[in-house]
Amino acid sequence: MSDLDSFKSTHIAGVRHLIDLALSSPQAQPPRLSFLSTIGAAILYQGPCADFDVGIRGTQNLVPECPIDDPSMALDIGYGESKYVSERIIVNALKAGLRATVIRVGQLSGMSTSGEWPSNEYGIILLKSVLELGLLPEDVPVSQHCFIFKVL
Repeated sequence: MSDLDSFKSTHIAGVRHLIDLALSSPQAQPPRLSFLSTIGAAILYQGPCADFDVGIRGTQNLVPECPIDDPSMALDIGYGESKYVSERIIVNALKAGLRATVIRVGQLSGMSTSGEWPSNEYGIILLKSVLELGLLPEDVPVSQHCFIFKVL
């Protein structure tokens, strides 16, 4: 069994069930489905996006804000692959009238047991540096970790 197989019965099938539920709505417009994906669904992307001009800016490769048609762009682990497959199912369901938004995020929270983020992760190191130095960077590089946040 591949890593992707372990996500089929719950995660991928769950997305399909939510799509079916939205499309079965008696409302004139089906409810909008907001799907939290992961940057892992497109992390290996290299180049411009067909829908939006967000590909390569300078030397930074950005995870595009559009559907990706190439499954080899997903992180080669079951989780990233399952999110890629789910995104593709949602894109196909748009043709049937689904209203949907796919949001590719980096990391939303820490460990399920304590809520802590590992202290050696990019976002935490950056945040600790900002707090220690009392300075904000002018431009936070977008990388494979893709953390975007505001310090208020």
